[in-house]
Amino acid sequence: MIDMKWHWVILLFCVSYILSWVLFGTIWWLIVLSRGKSVCFTDVDDWTTAFLFSIETQQTIGYGSRTITSKCAEAIITLQVQSIVGDIIDAFMLGLTFAKLSRPRERARTVKFSRYASICLRDGKMCLMFRVGDVRKSQIVEAHIRAQLFRYLETSEGTSMPFYQQDLRLCYDWRNCDRDDNRNHIFLLMPLVVMHIIDERSPLYHITADKLRHTKFEIVIVLDGIVEATGMNTQPKTSYLSQEILWGHDFLQVADQSPFDVQYYASDYSKFDDMKKVAMPDLSPFEYYQQHPLRDENDTSLPNLYI
Repeated sequence: MIDMKWHWVILLFCVSYILSWVLFGTIWWLIVLSRGKSVCFTDVDDWTTAFLFSIETQQTIGYGSRTITSKCAEAIITLQVQSIVGDIIDAFMLGLTFAKLSRPRERARTVKFSRYASICLRDGKMCLMFRVGDVRKSQIVEAHIRAQLFRYLETSEGTSMPFYQQDLRLCYDWRNCDRDDNRNHIFLLMPLVVMHIIDERSPLYHITADKLRHTKFEIVIVLDGIVEATGMNTQPKTSYLSQEILWGHDFLQVADQSPFDVQYYASDYSKFDDMKKVAMPDLSPFEYYQQHPLRDENDTSLPNLYI
C-alpha cells in the first residue's frame, strides 16, 4: 500500500471511515428495531439518527443529545467494539500516511547520474567513468556504490546464460583503487566522478572502441545510503548500455573556481553531463598495457598531492 498513488490513499482513507460509520450505524439501528426506540438509546429512532450516532461515537464528537442507556448489554458491547475499530483505523491510516511521507523514494530522485559513461585515461590507467551527484543540501549518510555488468555468455559446455553478471570494482581515487577503504564508499558533498579501473581483473580488459560499439551489455549502478533526515535507506539506480559509453571522453569540471581560493564550493549542475573529447588510443586495455605497463600503485614517484 505504501506504493499506492496518493489519490488512491485518500480514497481508501475516506472509504474506510464511511464504511465503518455505515456498518455501525446499521448495527445501532438493528438494536433499536429489536429492543425499541427508547430502551437502549436517547434520541435514536431511525436509521439516519443511528448513522449520526455512529459518527459521533467513533469520532468522539459527543453533541450530548444522542446517548445509550445502561439497560442494553449489546449496545454497551457495540460501543466498545466501535471505539476499538475506530482507533485501529486511525492508527492504520496515520501509519500509512507517515510511511508514504517519510519513505526515501522521492529522496532517490534527487541523486543524479550522468547521462553517459566514458572510457579514458587517468595517469596511464584506462578507466570506465560516470558522474554522480546529490542536488539536495541534506547528506546521504554511509553512501556506497556498486556496479554489475550484465551480458550474454555461453559456457564451454554450450549452456547459454543471457544475463550473466559480473561485479565491477569501483573507486573514486584511481591511484589507490586497491585499498579496502577506497573500494566503493563515497562522500556526496559535491558531484563525484566514480570509476572502474580496467585491468586484468576487469571484464572489459579486451574491449576496444570498435567492440564497444558492437558488443551488447549493460552496466547497472546502484547507490545505497541512509537519508540523513529520516534514517531510512535509499537506493537510487541507473544503468548504461554499451552505446551509452563514450570512448575517449572525459567529464568537464562543474566548478569554475577552486573552493580553496574562494572559501566555498558551488557546483554548476548545468555542466553535470558535459564531456570533452580527449586523446585516447584505439587499443584494448590489454594491448595498451603491453606497450605502457601499469605503474605500481605503491610507487613513491607518484605525488600524494597535486601542487
